[in-house]
Amino acid sequence: LPSFTIVNGPFGDYVHYPNDNKMYFSWYPVSRHGMIVNEDIPEEWFAIANGTIPPDLEVMQLQAHQAKFNELFPGIGGGGNFQFKAPHLVGGFILANGEKDVNHVDSAIHERADEPIVHQDGYFSISTQKFTSAPYHAYLLEKQFLEKDHI
Repeated sequence: LPSFTIVNGPFGDYVHYPNDNKMYFSWYPVSRHGMIVNEDIPEEWFAIANGTIPPDLEVMQLQAHQAKFNELFPGIGGGGNFQFKAPHLVGGFILANGEKDVNHVDSAIHERADEPIVHQDGYFSISTQKFTSAPYHAYLLEKQFLEKDHI
């Protein structure tokens, strides 16, 4: 499969590295271990982000991702039996505004406080803020160019 990102309700990424015969696969909400609002980050989460993943969590995450991959791509591997080769689980943090999860339309997690386009010293920077915003922000930059004679 070529690399791609799916953004429609639940979302995820699949990246194929053909030169290394490796892949990356993430699917939300399967990948999310927890969500907190205005609380201290649990010490266990720091350990997970640093590579110390409890064995039961690793097994659960790998099985859940394997099942989701086969559900999304049933034709690969002969009828939904594709198996990850030597899977390796990693963890990290995603920080965002909001008190509700991404599946709530009114969640502030969908909003971004910063201006997405910064112009300084002749250079433009587009802040992705979240990867799903990148195409829209590129559109806004294009719109700025088309609406102005010069910048």
